[in-house]
Parts: sequence; C-alpha cells; structure tokens
Amino acid sequence: MKQILISNKLFSISTDSRINFLAIGFIITSHLVTHKLCATILNTPIANPSTLSEPVNQRPDYKWSSSSYAGYAWSGLSGITNPNTNLFNKVAAGDSDNSPLGNVPYAGFSLGRRIGKHVIFSFGYDVYGAFGYRRSHVNATMPTQMAGVEILGSNYVRSFVLDHQAAIFTIYLDVPNKWGVSFKNMHIKPIAGAGLGVGISKVRGFQTVGYSSTAPYSQITTQANVHTSKSLAGNVSVGLILWSANSAVSFGMGYRYSYGGKFESGDNFVLNDNYNQGREVKLAAWTGKLKTQELRIYVNAEF
Repeated sequence: MKQILISNKLFSISTDSRINFLAIGFIITSHLVTHKLCATILNTPIANPSTLSEPVNQRPDYKWSSSSYAGYAWSGLSGITNPNTNLFNKVAAGDSDNSPLGNVPYAGFSLGRRIGKHVIFSFGYDVYGAFGYRRSHVNATMPTQMAGVEILGSNYVRSFVLDHQAAIFTIYLDVPNKWGVSFKNMHIKPIAGAGLGVGISKVRGFQTVGYSSTAPYSQITTQANVHTSKSLAGNVSVGLILWSANSAVSFGMGYRYSYGGKFESGDNFVLNDNYNQGREVKLAAWTGKLKTQELRIYVNAEF
C-alpha cells in the first residue's frame, strides 16, 4: 500500500498499477461529487441561471467532467479456432472450439472535456473481472503421434483465463435539453457515444487435460505460457442521464457494446505425454476476440 495527497487529504491505495489507476479516478470523482453535493445542499450557487441561454434546466457551462462507473458484461462467441490441426487435437464433426468467455463485472472511470455545446471528448479506463474459457470434447481426432505435437487422446478439456482492461477515447453527443423530459426540479435526457482505443488482454492458465487410453495409462496435459497482447478496441453506447437544476452532479445508466480486441495465448507449450515427456516446444498460438454487451450505472461530476 502507498499514500497519495489529494486536496490536503491522504488516501491509501494498492501497489497494483491497474488498481492504482482506478483508485485515483474513483477518489477524484468521489471528492468532486462530495464537494458539489455539499455546495448544492448548502444552497451555494454553482451556476447563475440568469447567464444561461436556455431555461433553468440547462446544464451549467462546465468544461470538464469526471465519471466513475460500474457494470456487468456478457461475453459473446470469441471466435476461437484450432490454429493448426497438424499440431493440436481436431474436434469431432458437430463440435467446436468456439465459445463465449462467461459474464463478469467491471468498473472504470473517465475524464471528459466539453467541446462546444453538445460534444464531450472523454478518456476512460476500464478493468474487467476474469473471463474464463472451458470446452470439453469427445471423439476428437489426434495429430500424427510424434514428438513435438499435442497427443491427448480423443477425450479432453481445454481451458484458460482471460484478464482484460481497456483505455478508450470516446466522443459523446450531449443532446439538447428539449430532447429530454422534466419532472419538477429533476431532468432526464439521452446521451450517446462511440470510442476507439487499446484493449490489453492477458491469457493465463492455458491448459488442456486428457486421458491416455494406452499403456502406461495416465492423465496428460498441454500447458502454455502466460501471454499479454494489445489490440485495437472500441465501443458504442447509449444511455440516460439524470440531474437536478443547477447541479454539477448527475447520475446515469446505459448500454454499451464493446469490442475488446484480439487476444492470444503464448506460443511456448509444455507437452506432458508419453512421446514428449515434458518437452517445451514452440507451436501456433490460440487466438480469439473479446466481444461484450454491457450495462452500467455511473456518477458524474462536472467542474
């Protein structure tokens, strides 16, 4: 753990770089939210409505914003296929290596800059829970049995864990207030955005476990080294924001389709079978693409 100083207050954060980045974002947003809410509660004017060109429900003319959010992501088919059936077991007809990677929570923060009246340019950083791949296969076809290729038997299980994070630049369209609805002092309107950036994916725990049906009978395993890859990533999103008149704090919820980019396993494999006996070899890497549909809620503070 280490400490940082923000507005004359000490905060303890983890030494993990990913957690640090998120923690600093959450601290800054929570500090701004607390400050802005207190100002509203104490009736300290944050913006002068008389200076606004639209009615009182016009958002104050702040230039910067900080958001913290959390949500849940549902992964789609990852497009995983056997990179070389001459090196790895080939699944039976009607079977497939392709599979979703499970559903996980995620969290992130963003810093935005308003450009003009209805456009916001934002940088966001997201960290996801661990995705997981696991496929069981029966009656598979083995490659020609020799040293340097995977020899598993016809029934086996292949699995790995995928850690993912993303750094995305997003442009949001902050639509005019007349597109929203008002209820007393509360206002709600839609917002939409699209972004591009970098997805960082780490494949770890890649292994394939089978059972040899020939003597000497044993469990046999293929293992790959940990590998981190970077790839183009992007997303599109729609949502609703809720705020009270003259407040710099808003709340929202939204849907986002995210393309996390391409990921791949390491290409150094350890083959633990009767032919290879723990031999380390270089084979083709397994690859896929991370695609998710996401729901999230967030709090936003403008300044």
